[in-house]
Amino acid sequence: MSETFELSDPVKSSKAPRAELGAAVAQSPFIACAERMAEASAKTRNVLQIVLLLRVQHICNSLSTRLPKLLADAETLAAALRKMRDDGKLGPGWNTCVTRSERAMLLTDVLSERGDIFLEHEAAGCPPVLFYDYETAMEGRDLPLKSNYVLLRVSAARIGRASAEGALAR
Repeated sequence: MSETFELSDPVKSSKAPRAELGAAVAQSPFIACAERMAEASAKTRNVLQIVLLLRVQHICNSLSTRLPKLLADAETLAAALRKMRDDGKLGPGWNTCVTRSERAMLLTDVLSERGDIFLEHEAAGCPPVLFYDYETAMEGRDLPLKSNYVLLRVSAARIGRASAEGALAR
């Protein structure tokens, strides 16, 4: 074992003959460990391939048994929609569906804008959102029990003018 470590010394290994180095590497316990790991990896890969194949087969079988019911339900829905159309009841239901879809799209748009504003605020280093003058009275980071709160003192002289300017800017 000590010979292996001696041969791993760069100064000594450069002087050692190639055949001697090859024999030391072949006898090294690290080679045996690497070979065992490679065998274990190959076995694991084979097991995972079999599991994946079985899972795909299960999914295909499950879908093939559920597909006829899905098609039957779709046909029932189509028949119900045809009946509503023939009875003249499809219009109000369709309008409700369109209205709700439009509301969902508007909500998604508002949430997207809110996210963009949040990201811009984060990129700017999270400056305070107040639009009037203030001074920091106490920071939560300075307290014995740390927090992310900051206590501010609003400058009274600028409140009226700043809030009027802020209201006009909106």
